[in-house]
Amino acid sequence: WRGFALPRLQARFKALWSSVILGVIWALWHIPLWFIAGQAQRGTTFWLFLANLILLSILYGWLVNSARGNVLVAVLFHGFLNTAARMFPDPTANLFYWIVLAAAVVLVVTIAGPRNLARRSDKVPEDDPSGTAE
Repeated sequence: WRGFALPRLQARFKALWSSVILGVIWALWHIPLWFIAGQAQRGTTFWLFLANLILLSILYGWLVNSARGNVLVAVLFHGFLNTAARMFPDPTANLFYWIVLAAAVVLVVTIAGPRNLARRSDKVPEDDPSGTAE
């Protein structure tokens, strides 16, 4: 998602809106997991899951943009979050989780700005949707 869709969305929209759109797509992508026994999504409310993925998508967008389009940082962050989710019961049911996540997103958007979600010099060039240009 971050390596293919994010640069293309950012060519049309601000980075913040691109991340929100991608968060909605990401949540829709996970819908089949509600129908598979043993998946964490079976015990969650879709709307909370959607809000969670939109907020996380903003953080992922910031990470990828700050890494000049390198998706490895997003892969590692995703792995870390999935590991943490296995260690703790449903983090989305915890008010502290929502406070920390929302504060992180507000901080990132405030510091990086909604247009780039990265330091200006670190944003993936708009003329390179693949994110591979130097």
